Amino acid sequence: MVKVNFTYVIQIINFLILLFLMYKFFYKKMLELLDARTKKINDSIQHALDAKNDSIKLYHKCVEEFKRVQEESLKMKEQAKSIGLNEKEKIVAEAAKNVETLLAQTKKDISQEVSKAKEELKKEISNFSLGISEKIMEEGISAEQQQKLTEKYLKEIEAL
Repeated sequence: MVKVNFTYVIQIINFLILLFLMYKFFYKKMLELLDARTKKINDSIQHALDAKNDSIKLYHKCVEEFKRVQEESLKMKEQAKSIGLNEKEKIVAEAAKNVETLLAQTKKDISQEVSKAKEELKKEISNFSLGISEKIMEEGISAEQQQKLTEKYLKEIEAL
């Protein structure tokens, strides 16, 4: 037959009593601690996921804002470029107008100066002609020669 050692039986009984006492006093608290720890871990994971989702949303919002600002800056750049080109065209047109006005005024001034110079030249030639005519008259020339000389000088004066 089987021999049962009494010590083993007592150890088994002690072990069962220990299990019962542990179950009675510690098992529920241990389960509560483990459940609380599990809940805390799950809450932390959920909080991390929420933070990740928020950061992704914020990232997309920032990207959209960046694109909007970039488009706006491009529009502003194009607008400034357009305004610059318009100003350039205005300045060039005004400069061309000023050049035309100045050129017309210069031509008018030159024309007046030339006319004035011609008038003075005609006066001098007329005085010179009178002087020559007087000298010729003093020396005495025929009416025919006098007519030819007068016509010749008048043609020269008109050519000027």
